Amino acid sequence: MGTSRTLLAAASTVALAAGTLVWLGQGGAVAAPEGDPVRVVVGVEQRSDVAGVAEDTDADVVRTMSRLPVAVLEVPADELEQLAAHPDVVSLMEDVPERPSLASSLPVINGDDVHGLGFDGTGATVAVLDTGIDADHPFYGTGGARIVSQFCSSTPAASDEDSLCPDGTTTDTNATVDGVAACLNATNANICDHGSHVAGIAAGSAATDSTNAPGDGVAPGAQLIAMQVFTRFNDTADCDPDGVGDPTPCVLTYPSDQINALNQLIALDAANPGWNVVAANMSLGGGNNGTACDGDTRKTAIDGLLTAGVATVISAGNDSHLNATGAPGCISTAFTVGSTTDADAVSGFSNRGGLLDVFAPGSSIISSEPDDTYGSKSGTSMAAPHVTGALAVLRAAYPARTVGDLMNDLRTTGVPITYATNAAGTTTATTPRIDLLAALRAPNEPPTVTADAATVTAPEGSTATNSGTFADPDSTVTSLSASRGAVVMGAGTWTWSEQTSDGPDSDPVTITATDDKGETGSVTFTRDVTNVVPTVTVDPAQVTATDEGGTISVEATFADPGWPDTHTATVDFGTGTGGPRPATVTVDDPGGPGAPRTGTITADFPYGDNGSYTVTVAVTDDDGGVGTANFPVVVTNLGPSVAIDDGDAVTFPGGAYVVTEIGETATVEADGSDPGSDDLTFTWDDGSGPISITSFNDGVGPEPDEPPTPTPLGTFPFFASDDVDVNETVPGVVELLLELADDDGATASDDLGVIVTGDATSTQGQGWWKHQYSGKGKPHVDPAFAAGYLEIVDAVSSVFSEDTSALTPSEAHAVLQPTGGDRRDRARADLLLAWLELASGAVSWDATVPLGGGQGSVGFLPLMFDAEETILDPAATNAELQDVSKDLSRVRHAG
Repeated sequence: MGTSRTLLAAASTVALAAGTLVWLGQGGAVAAPEGDPVRVVVGVEQRSDVAGVAEDTDADVVRTMSRLPVAVLEVPADELEQLAAHPDVVSLMEDVPERPSLASSLPVINGDDVHGLGFDGTGATVAVLDTGIDADHPFYGTGGARIVSQFCSSTPAASDEDSLCPDGTTTDTNATVDGVAACLNATNANICDHGSHVAGIAAGSAATDSTNAPGDGVAPGAQLIAMQVFTRFNDTADCDPDGVGDPTPCVLTYPSDQINALNQLIALDAANPGWNVVAANMSLGGGNNGTACDGDTRKTAIDGLLTAGVATVISAGNDSHLNATGAPGCISTAFTVGSTTDADAVSGFSNRGGLLDVFAPGSSIISSEPDDTYGSKSGTSMAAPHVTGALAVLRAAYPARTVGDLMNDLRTTGVPITYATNAAGTTTATTPRIDLLAALRAPNEPPTVTADAATVTAPEGSTATNSGTFADPDSTVTSLSASRGAVVMGAGTWTWSEQTSDGPDSDPVTITATDDKGETGSVTFTRDVTNVVPTVTVDPAQVTATDEGGTISVEATFADPGWPDTHTATVDFGTGTGGPRPATVTVDDPGGPGAPRTGTITADFPYGDNGSYTVTVAVTDDDGGVGTANFPVVVTNLGPSVAIDDGDAVTFPGGAYVVTEIGETATVEADGSDPGSDDLTFTWDDGSGPISITSFNDGVGPEPDEPPTPTPLGTFPFFASDDVDVNETVPGVVELLLELADDDGATASDDLGVIVTGDATSTQGQGWWKHQYSGKGKPHVDPAFAAGYLEIVDAVSSVFSEDTSALTPSEAHAVLQPTGGDRRDRARADLLLAWLELASGAVSWDATVPLGGGQGSVGFLPLMFDAEETILDPAATNAELQDVSKDLSRVRHAG
């Protein structure tokens, strides 16, 4: 029904009132028509009654129905009352012609969501009783492939009417509008476009016309039965009876043609059960019926279809009635549809009220039109095929569900639309607008899901797993999903896994089962991830031994399966003090899912004391987890070193000595060191007994437990110094011995001689010294002094320590008294006399010796070095030796 005008007229009927058939016209009881014969549709008890009824009433049989007890008769007007009163007639209506009553609307009813679930009406069939169809329109499949059957019932009642059947007869097995001349007006516009539009809304598919189609119809997978039930009218009195400007020619439909088509549909359904016919769409009718019009003869056909499992979906009409519908939508067993906008407002043209079953979108619907085109129409005619297509989708989803249940699913799940039913707005009614997704789910029971474990715990970096079951009363679970991780669907079971990364962490995991209707069931469990401490590994090539004072370089690696963690590291070098020290962390591989983060730990530490230590490497992740590894270190003791300061020593032919004299103090200093942090003990010994002093590394005292506990943290290398005073009363040579010992018992030593001379103030001649060592008479000096002098001579002279001994008085006396004329012996005697002058203190080591004969002077020590060299030289001549003696004799005059 277009919005331009309503149906021409409601079909007049004869209804049974108090046991009497009364002729009913539009709006109520009227007098029976007079004049020309009237074409009526008669319902009888049995099909075999038709002939008798016609004979008894002088009526002509125009058409009988193969399966329905209905016939079309032409009866004289004055026989109508007799016909109505005939005992075999159960209903009577005048056969009056009636008028025919996309993409944005599909989401309104959630049809797109239903398509997304895979339900598109495939396997179901709908019939469209209308103005025929553009049979090769791509919206119905390539070449109209989804049109499984066509039928035409177009029965003109007057000479100014034309059949719309393609073969020009009143009944045809073809309902196409292509090439049908009667479908074209004077401008060649197709006046049979209504049926193509309706069919596209119900079952059009964009898949076969993706370039032009406005989108899918409601059931794009359903098959179509196209039925032409309209006739062409060429009289303006028929096309525009109200004078509102409706065009002529027009197409109108006789109820008899409708019944004929419904009869044919019953036959087709019975002959082709595989088609699974679910609905017949009738977007036609008219009138103003506030109550059910079950006296309408079409009810017989509608009920026959309903018994066969086929719903008859009828548009409510476009007369804006607030509480009434047109016929045949007023029949109680019809499924009557009103129109709403996409915004769920009742379309202004739509009839409404208590006889309405449902609403569906009917405003500005774009659908297919003849010649492979598309156009927009509005009307309850457009709303009805939304419902027809919805029934096809539901039938395909629930093949065993009755059509009554399917209609009820649409009624009970729709979006309620409340509207006024009178002009004052004081009364209202509520009718559902269909929601196909909700209707699809109405009979469905959602799946159930269980989990084997309410909580699963996995260490970070590992794979967390769980499993469980799912079930569905229809066994139609189509998918499983997990809110995190991955779920694998089995036969009624599921397994879930997730690669963890960082812990500690706790998150819910929801496993959702979705069935074929899009309904879900779920179960939620907890996934806990625990932190894993890093694994620390000491490098196999780690150096584990050093000397004290040496450095140990730590080389270790770590791995953490919680790869997002960050890390710090410390090394405890086992010293017992100072605690763990920060170490350098170098990330070698940042890791990733399933791969740990790895890195290197490095640190250096110098050990100051020998001992055995345990080094502990600790790596801490940002969650506080600590991993450790350790290795032993052995530090070997190194002995100290010591040196007596001989910077003041005088170098003589016999060696270097510090020189002092009796009664004076000579301070001798020494420096010691230890590569570690050992305390150092200086022990001096001048022959009279050792003298010890300890230098403590910390400057205070020894470690309380040292030894045996090592103390590697002091200052190292450790340097210490000490000194000793030499103050003698008797001349001689003091041999200073120094031993330096560390606190582990390792030692080092050094020595230095100190010559302590006498304090004589004058030199003496040869005779004086010969007497002193002759052993006769009274000596000039204390024998101890004299012995000390000889000790000094033995130390400073290489001649008397290596060649000729003069250490005892007798040996000295023999040297001082040479025999014969040997010039070497004479020179030795003179040499001894000179050294004795030094030993007595009469001549200083740095004295200047004046030479005779105007030869100048020479230092004492240079003179002595030359003399000793010549005396020891086997090749020295007597003249050279005589010169030596002469020079040595001048020592007495040194100053």
